[in-house]
Amino acid sequence: MKRRPSPTVNTKAALDDIIDIFSQPLRSQQELDEADESSTDDESDAASLTSRSFGDKSDVAETRLGEDLQDVPPPPSGKHEDVDEDDEVSVGNVSRPMMAGVDLPEDKEELPPVETQNVQPLQPQRGITPPQQFVMPEHERRFNVNCMTPIEERTETSIFQHSQDESSFLQSPLGDSLRFRRPPPQQEQPCTPLRQNRSIQNLGSSPFEEYIPKQRSLPTVKKPPIPAKRPTTTTSEKPPTGPIIREEQCNPQDYAIQNQIFDNLRPAIDTYEGFVSAETETFNKVPSIEKFIRTLSSKENGATTQISEMRIQLGETEYLIRKKLGQGAYAPVFLAECARTGQLRAIKVEKSPPRKWEFYLMRQAKRRLGVSRAATGMIHALGLHLFQDESYLILEYRDQGTLLGLVNFVKVSPIGGETTGVMDEVLAMFFTVELLRTVEGLHARGILHGDLKPDNCLLRLDEGDLTVPYCRYGSGGWSQKGIALIDFGRGIDMKLFPENVRFIADWKTDEQDCPEMREMRPWTHQVDYWGLAGIIHSMLFGKYISVRWEPMGTGKKRWFLREGLKRYWQGELWREILDVLMNPGLVMAEEVGLPVPLRLKECREKMETWLEENSERGMGLRTMIRRIESSRKP
Repeated sequence: MKRRPSPTVNTKAALDDIIDIFSQPLRSQQELDEADESSTDDESDAASLTSRSFGDKSDVAETRLGEDLQDVPPPPSGKHEDVDEDDEVSVGNVSRPMMAGVDLPEDKEELPPVETQNVQPLQPQRGITPPQQFVMPEHERRFNVNCMTPIEERTETSIFQHSQDESSFLQSPLGDSLRFRRPPPQQEQPCTPLRQNRSIQNLGSSPFEEYIPKQRSLPTVKKPPIPAKRPTTTTSEKPPTGPIIREEQCNPQDYAIQNQIFDNLRPAIDTYEGFVSAETETFNKVPSIEKFIRTLSSKENGATTQISEMRIQLGETEYLIRKKLGQGAYAPVFLAECARTGQLRAIKVEKSPPRKWEFYLMRQAKRRLGVSRAATGMIHALGLHLFQDESYLILEYRDQGTLLGLVNFVKVSPIGGETTGVMDEVLAMFFTVELLRTVEGLHARGILHGDLKPDNCLLRLDEGDLTVPYCRYGSGGWSQKGIALIDFGRGIDMKLFPENVRFIADWKTDEQDCPEMREMRPWTHQVDYWGLAGIIHSMLFGKYISVRWEPMGTGKKRWFLREGLKRYWQGELWREILDVLMNPGLVMAEEVGLPVPLRLKECREKMETWLEENSERGMGLRTMIRRIESSRKP
């Protein structure tokens, strides 16, 4: 009988044999029933084939005990009469190298013969040459896999048994292309008992567990060098905390005091928007401007002149000087037109020395007032150009005149019911309320004006009609009408001084200044209160304030107006507000010192109530304001 082809997956004959098996025709139901009757015999045959394919434990024992396993005798004859000697299913077909390195018991038991009477030999197809049996070399592991065996549980140990030698490859039935490369042998160090035990236990483990591929070293990327930190300039002096000026009595207009403030001011004035410093350069334009103004005056009188215009360049803006608006105690004020946009600006020029104090104070007042009705009661400081010899303060321009101009205007052109050459009481009370609201807001935020008088109060009559009677909340267009303070050159920032500070004045004084200044006594908010009283007096009487006093105990005086109020005026309201403004020291005990905002607010609210009830009396407040607006138009 011919030898059956070996079920090796790497031969063409085995592959063709498998294809023929699956190509056989289906058996009938009778044939299937006959096959079931012999199922017991087939299972034994399948177990025998499985043992030959994967290696039974008894086979392993046989291979370990004999010195030469090729001489194992065949099973007893007589029980396999239908099977040739070469076709017997025997343990002798298992080669010795397959069981290398496996510890087996010493007792050798002879395996019982395999029942093969129902096993039909596989007949080779015609024209197919039976493949030669593949013999694995010594010390190599053999994978003898029968691909046609019944399905059963197979462990990694039964499939991938490998030898203990230090060969470079792990033997696999998958072919040379899929073999795992074993790392080259290394000189082993003496192992501890624990390590030796682990090595023995792991001999039969899976190659997927033992094989540890080398980790690829990732390319090292050089990090960019970290730039060295810039050395921080550390100074021993800490930034000043609290008030900059520590003296409790000083002259706020002293240049040394103001310079000390600017040296320690944080943030510095150089960071303010609109501030341009060129203190190392000389400008020297004031003489040329004054000459041009004199030429304009001569031209108006009929004289001929060749000078037609005067231009000055301040930063990136060129201005054309138009006329002189006024002359203050410290500096003249000129009207200038922006050459590019045509906007009109008021430019205040100071020299010997140039000053930046007014610019600082106006910016601080606007910032602290924020968006409020009190903030509309002062003009804007748009910029300052500071040179070594001169300073140019750029201001908002209003062309409706000052309160002093209005007082002089009503002397010749009465407005309202008054025909005696003074301002109507309703109009005077309206401007008084607007002044009180602005001064209250400034004092509450630590700002003193320092030079309140009628010619430092501009009329603020913006566009918009008054649609309703007077309203204290500003609705109906009333928030667009009022006054705007100018000239903060003598202003004071109380936050730069201690809380209990008192000021002294070393300049020449007159009756327009508060009694504390004239008597060389310390003062603070009295300077603004007395200025408000003087403005009210000029509106009611058409002239500067004139006062008298009466003693009120040791070292105390109570001040009164020399003139008496008219009997048809609201005498009670006027006397109350004038008494608070002229004698704040007598009422400050009620509010624990100056300022006295509660008393001022109380007086202002009483006037507002009266205006809301009587603003339409006679000609009416709205009509008087419209007449002033029409008279002030160019």
